[in-house]
Amino acid sequence: MPDKKKIAFEIIQDFFVSASLTVAALCISKAEITWMTFLTETVFAWIVNMIIGFLVPEKRIGEKLAKKLHMNKVLSFLFTMFVIVLINVTGISIFVVLKNVGFNIRFFSVWCGLFPFLLGVGYVVALIWIPVTNFIVNSMFGKETE
Repeated sequence: MPDKKKIAFEIIQDFFVSASLTVAALCISKAEITWMTFLTETVFAWIVNMIIGFLVPEKRIGEKLAKKLHMNKVLSFLFTMFVIVLINVTGISIFVVLKNVGFNIRFFSVWCGLFPFLLGVGYVVALIWIPVTNFIVNSMFGKETE
């Protein structure tokens, strides 16, 4: 995939996943969901997500691990997606909890309470958003993306 398509895919997919994770985190923490809270938390998660996505070769890591495990094409894709989500959700959740709770005794209990739920949600929504993101990127640039 050309670089501009990869960049567009990363930006759009990261936004969709970040917005979905924000809603999930706000719901599980029973926080009041306002447009301002949704917007500020989503933008923060999105920035963290994009930084991770552009700096960490998460897809390559997942693909190499899947290859070493001799997975077929479908399992390799699902496993690689899990690795991507694991890396991103770990980073996003750590930084969002740090931002909202600080690094104190509550950090670990809040993070441990959110992380497993967000990991599951992140994996499902990442898979759901891939075709939507591909459609948008294909509409912008043509042809296939991922």
